[in-house]
Amino acid sequence: MSQPLTHCPTCGVKLHRTDLSLCAYCAAPLRMGSAAAPPDDETQRLFAKLQAHPSYPAALEWSPIEPEVEAKAARLAAWGWLNVAIATALCVGAGFMDGGGYIGRWPVLAAVFFVAFAIFLLAGAVTIRGNSKNAPMLRRPARVLDRRSRTGLSEKVGATTYFFQLRFADGSEGEFRMVGRGTMYEPPTIGATGLAYSRGENLLEFKRF
Repeated sequence: MSQPLTHCPTCGVKLHRTDLSLCAYCAAPLRMGSAAAPPDDETQRLFAKLQAHPSYPAALEWSPIEPEVEAKAARLAAWGWLNVAIATALCVGAGFMDGGGYIGRWPVLAAVFFVAFAIFLLAGAVTIRGNSKNAPMLRRPARVLDRRSRTGLSEKVGATTYFFQLRFADGSEGEFRMVGRGTMYEPPTIGATGLAYSRGENLLEFKRF
């Protein structure tokens, strides 16, 4: 008898449950175990109510911002434009120098270095945003079965990461992480039903109607 899979062969994410036939993180068939048991009648009723909401079709078309990806890309882009500004200032300053050809003056040569570094940083920002989209974003009705949190330091500032155990309409389950968004954001509570936006193990948004 073959051993059950511990990781999804499609997306590579570690499986929270190894007895289901669908991956909760990419919805790919796992070809193992038994078929997932359908959600109970109460959960099915809540999912049906969610899907009947007038805002549901538009919510399926909406894409949330990925905070961690955008923060990294924004930092690289900011440093890139700073290098462009430094290069510009050096080129302007070189125009006030006496003697020798303009191209050979040291500020111009230094500006070339800063421009090259700026291109590297700006390209990195584009790459980070592009790589984040390699895994598909899934939009699915979900119910929160459990929730826990972990608080630590991020860039010397306290940050909370939430972990949600979600169940979907196809019966699959998985644990997803979401970075806290400050005191003004109220994360989903246990038992909450909504539209989950996930990419891999990351829960990007949980929209309640």
